[in-house]
Amino acid sequence: MPETFITIEQAAELEGISYNTFIVRKNRNPELYKTKTEQSEAGGKERILVDLASLSKKAMRTYQMKQEIQVNLIKEFESSDGDDDEAWYVGVELSKYMAKHNEQFYKNVEFANRIKEYLDYRGFDKTQYTEQFAERLGMSGRNFRRKVDKYLEGCAWAIEMNEHSGKNYDFYKILALCPRPREKKYIALTDEMKVLIENIWFNPSFAANHRKQTQLYIVFCKIAETKGWVLLPSYPTVNRYINEISGKYAGERFLADQGMRELKRKMMIKRRRNTGMLKVMELVQGDAHTFDCWVKVIRPNGHITAIKPYLAALIDTRSRCLVGWAVCEVPCSDVIKQMLMHMMYPKKNNPIEGVPRIILIDNGKDWTAQTLTGRNRKERVSLDGEIKGFFKSIGIEDDMRSLPYQAWTKAQIERFFGTLCYNFTNEFDSYTGTLTGSKTIGKIKKDIKGMLERNELLSIEEFATLFDNWLNVVYHNRVHSGLKEQKEKDPRPLSVFQDADRYFKAAPPMEYTRVLLMKAEERMVYATGIKMDNGYYHNEALGRYIGKKVDIRFSQDNPSILHVYDKDDGSKLCEAYLEKGLNPLAAQNDPELAEHMQVQHRQLRGIRENLLYLQTSYENRQLPRKASKADRKVILPELKEEAPKIVSMVDDKQYKEEVKKRKGKGSADCNEFFDRQFEKAMAKLG
Repeated sequence: MPETFITIEQAAELEGISYNTFIVRKNRNPELYKTKTEQSEAGGKERILVDLASLSKKAMRTYQMKQEIQVNLIKEFESSDGDDDEAWYVGVELSKYMAKHNEQFYKNVEFANRIKEYLDYRGFDKTQYTEQFAERLGMSGRNFRRKVDKYLEGCAWAIEMNEHSGKNYDFYKILALCPRPREKKYIALTDEMKVLIENIWFNPSFAANHRKQTQLYIVFCKIAETKGWVLLPSYPTVNRYINEISGKYAGERFLADQGMRELKRKMMIKRRRNTGMLKVMELVQGDAHTFDCWVKVIRPNGHITAIKPYLAALIDTRSRCLVGWAVCEVPCSDVIKQMLMHMMYPKKNNPIEGVPRIILIDNGKDWTAQTLTGRNRKERVSLDGEIKGFFKSIGIEDDMRSLPYQAWTKAQIERFFGTLCYNFTNEFDSYTGTLTGSKTIGKIKKDIKGMLERNELLSIEEFATLFDNWLNVVYHNRVHSGLKEQKEKDPRPLSVFQDADRYFKAAPPMEYTRVLLMKAEERMVYATGIKMDNGYYHNEALGRYIGKKVDIRFSQDNPSILHVYDKDDGSKLCEAYLEKGLNPLAAQNDPELAEHMQVQHRQLRGIRENLLYLQTSYENRQLPRKASKADRKVILPELKEEAPKIVSMVDDKQYKEEVKKRKGKGSADCNEFFDRQFEKAMAKLG
């Protein structure tokens, strides 16, 4: 490899250090650097040159790249000027050029004045002067010399044109410093090409895969080839048209890309609802939410497992108070019934209670169960006014449903769930992040299994207690931004709940609500009684219903008693109890066997008496009969001490009949006046 010597200034520049730093390095290790001296052209002290091979590999690579750049620039210059003796600006009209490049022209007018100043220099060391002059202009000496050569070339062309035409062409001196304007050579898009681009860009299969402009151009070229198009537009031309139609048809592109559901959620026009027009408890919103943390649950057999608990909640739209809630493993219609009961009656730790006028729910199968709404969950509106569910039975006028995938219709409760996540749930060590958005970075990895084994998880009961405390101490008593927008005097949920206009509806008697909480099913009556999972339930009153279906109600907490009702008129038949079964080895005098035989005798006697009555003539039936035995007493849960003093009149025929029967038990001690008034009121109510 031939030796290449460069100046110390160039070597320092290649190493990326200053001139003095390079001198210090060379003096410390002179054996590492091969040098030579040469006489300066301007005279004076000899210059020291350094062999390029003595420098670092980085410096040698940098030098090689600079040489390649210089060669490419020379080739580019030769190719642009090659066979053409005239410069690009010869023949150019100044007015047309300045119409498009006015700023560029006047910028180089000032630069031409600097070149004139440089050409007027008459000193000896012009090389050093050139470097210093170029540095003042913020340029390298090489680039500055190229500009000077172009200026001198422009002067030569101006002199020549002035001599031949007699006009002033001094502006060539300025144009020579200006870059040559680019000639825009592109194929204009035809109407057919534009339509093809639109078809590809708005194609759902293309857009749904999030394919970009570069891929569209590839598809465009392939289709154009099949159509026999010879001249094709460039990628920038196609890209410009895509940007144009994307801005004009942003909604259409979003629909093809994301689908109708996301279009409605993000780009559909919406209006804010004036919740300040509502009264407190006039409209409540119900929904379920999964907590983003883990708790432990102890099963009846002692097994401990980790779960994410659910929150079933009801929020008052006007005040933003959480009027009802239940922390559970899985929300269901039974949990929602218990939560509604918790909402209606007084509670020990907060003053929130009442029956709402309207309840707004989503389309979840738990909230739209037929036992709650009184109609099939697939039916949004019931045309039969007589059909009732749990909602209407406790006094709620009607239930409304939000449309599927339109969470903004229940904005208040969705907002509460967001507040719950970022102000309560994320304080627990078992918090694992939320994926309610589209970013998976919101998920946090936690060793839940290890935390369960180390007993670091809270029990679901402890977690519910902490939630209740946060709700009553923090959330209900802090300023709510939504209430500030409503211009509330005191924008705290509990204050608005207590002070704002109130919709009032008295809650039904607690004993009636507890009956409604019982689980209802339809069962067949066999000769051995009503069959359930844990055995057979029997009562001698069921003897007349063998082979027929009846409605039953039972409490899941106490399944040993079944409340049996007639399927046709809804009247209560009896209360069936769980039978243990007779001992196969029982003797004739066994008490249980004897009691069972008595029941059979009573059943046969009743059948014979009824048969005899059916065979009796009309005249004989008018004779007074022996009074029948009184019905059995109905056992209902007792009212709690905190039950409200005012209750609503229950519009339930079955319940009213039971009240009449219980009232008839003590008629001897009752005031006849109040009895008559009660009968009149019940008659008016139907």
